[in-house]
Amino acid sequence: MTTPSLPLSEAAVRALRGYSRPVLTDYELGLLVYRLVRERNIGGIALRLQSADPERRHYTQVLRFLVTLGVATAVKGFADGAVFSLLGNDNPSALEVLCTVDPFAYVSHLSAMEYHGLTDRIPTTMYLTSPPGHEWRALADARMAKDLGAEIDAYRSASFPILRRLRITTIGKKAVHVTQRQNAGAFVVAEHGHVRVASIGRTYLEMVAEPDLCGGIRHVIDLFVSH
Repeated sequence: MTTPSLPLSEAAVRALRGYSRPVLTDYELGLLVYRLVRERNIGGIALRLQSADPERRHYTQVLRFLVTLGVATAVKGFADGAVFSLLGNDNPSALEVLCTVDPFAYVSHLSAMEYHGLTDRIPTTMYLTSPPGHEWRALADARMAKDLGAEIDAYRSASFPILRRLRITTIGKKAVHVTQRQNAGAFVVAEHGHVRVASIGRTYLEMVAEPDLCGGIRHVIDLFVSH
């Protein structure tokens, strides 16, 4: 009797059926592929692999298969091969996409005001706050160390995608403005844990400190009077 087995690409499709995040980044796909190759099975079914160790070609092979099959589609506004939507998943909101792509950012300023119902304006720009470069990189390294543990050096050596800051300038038809702040303010987690938004107190503080990013000083004064 022949023992059942699966090629790596089909195993990846199976593994992604349980993926619940709004979008799939190249780092998340890299983790998935790396773990599949390391474990050499999925759900007790062995994988057909020519190499015992994870290699970059494994990732490339799976990505090509997912895109060709239509399981993964590149999200516009990001570098090619960086962010994907998955077939069968609900269409995520722009806020969900932004907070998934930058795991250390939160929605702020006029966008937070809109979220909290403080303004009746419909922003043409989406506002985020994220740590500065050196702090962001330190947070990313810590996240990767947590995700990979003792495998982190092997993962890097195999040239799998790392967690990196992606340039975000537009999403859909809206521009994206990112403020880099070293001392991040308080935020709340909403929408099934996929969106981080400045707390109501933090939002009022931003209105005073940076009114230009909150609809202008006249709008801020009107809101303080009305609320």
